[in-house]
Amino acid sequence: MPHRVKQGVLQAAEFFGVNKFFRDRTRSRLLGLCYHSVIGDDAPADDPRTRIAVTQSQFESQLAELRKHWTPIALSELDRCFRNNEPIPERSVFVTFDDGFLNNLNVAAPILKKYEIPATIFLTTGLIETDDTIWPLELVERIVAWYGNDLPLPNGNETLTLPTEPRERIEAAIAVMNRCKSLADVDRTRYFEMIRSKTVFQPSEYWQYELYRFMIWQDARQLQEMGFELGAHTVSHCNLAKLPIDEAVREMRESKERIEAELGMECFAVAYPFGDRSAFSDAVVEAARGLGFRIGVTLCMHRNSQRPDPMRLDRICVTGDMTLASFRSLIAGWRGN
Repeated sequence: MPHRVKQGVLQAAEFFGVNKFFRDRTRSRLLGLCYHSVIGDDAPADDPRTRIAVTQSQFESQLAELRKHWTPIALSELDRCFRNNEPIPERSVFVTFDDGFLNNLNVAAPILKKYEIPATIFLTTGLIETDDTIWPLELVERIVAWYGNDLPLPNGNETLTLPTEPRERIEAAIAVMNRCKSLADVDRTRYFEMIRSKTVFQPSEYWQYELYRFMIWQDARQLQEMGFELGAHTVSHCNLAKLPIDEAVREMRESKERIEAELGMECFAVAYPFGDRSAFSDAVVEAARGLGFRIGVTLCMHRNSQRPDPMRLDRICVTGDMTLASFRSLIAGWRGN
């Protein structure tokens, strides 16, 4: 369906009450939203690398929509409801951020405070106070900067001819990155290190710095002082289901322990990196429970059932290519749920 026609349909759904009908129909099903970054409005909207982020204006419009139609709830309040076997308030929505980017504090937090919406920021603890960023983003940048046009692929037997047109080259890099998500951790690490040894990662635009820069622990403390909650997102942003279970346990345990030591708080919630059904398993979930986590969040892009498992709370990922009409229909529950 052409973009203009699709947006017309989505706008009509709001005007004719379709969104309201489905909001009412799904009012008892907990809604979770996952963001990663909020960046300035001057970032290039047509660059595929900015899809992971929403702009400041987009974020404000979306929070206004949540405040108008939903009941924002903190994860700690959900935890209390689960532990006391109390009903979750109707139309509840919880807002989260994955990874630990500095823009969560500098850009997102003031807007969240303006609309009085609680949020939980899940930290990849091994990247806090470093100049590194999460491997998927760095891998894309390094493939874009690859010195030639023939890129070795992860299986070692194939090469990809990279496009020379910038946007097409970025899209090709993203496709390779997504392919790497399904690899065993040792194979993904080997491939990433090979790419890293032959390329330079040096963001040159301000929006790239804003998009990739991680916070330091003092930033996390400032978020805590502002009333936001902090959770664990492993040490290295690994696919937990692709690791031996003892390694998965170590990633979650060390992330939890570092947050508790740095912030002086109980870390009761974990976000499984990548979050789709290939990124966590029953063994991973039970290991997280055994480590003392009481909330675990996934990213399978669905609304939760009326009686969800607290260790498998699902979320919908909000991306920069989502118009307000798309956002309204998605969270109303009639599209993609």
